[in-house]
Amino acid sequence: MITFKPSQKEYDNALAFMDKHDREKHGKTDEVPRYCGAIGGGYSYVFTPTSLGNSLKIICSCGEECNVTDYDIW
Repeated sequence: MITFKPSQKEYDNALAFMDKHDREKHGKTDEVPRYCGAIGGGYSYVFTPTSLGNSLKIICSCGEECNVTDYDIW
């Protein structure tokens, strides 16, 4: 089995992107969270193995994406 795990910096960057994006594009507030359906699926984590390391991209269901790769660990 192959397992991919984001670094702490990548995880923090992903959470920051998702929070900012949800607030700006999807109307999320502190009182009203973004609703993504009964089973979620609002975001996809795309890991791409390369010869130097794994890149990580976060893609929202609306199509906007953000590269959160921590190149310092390559």
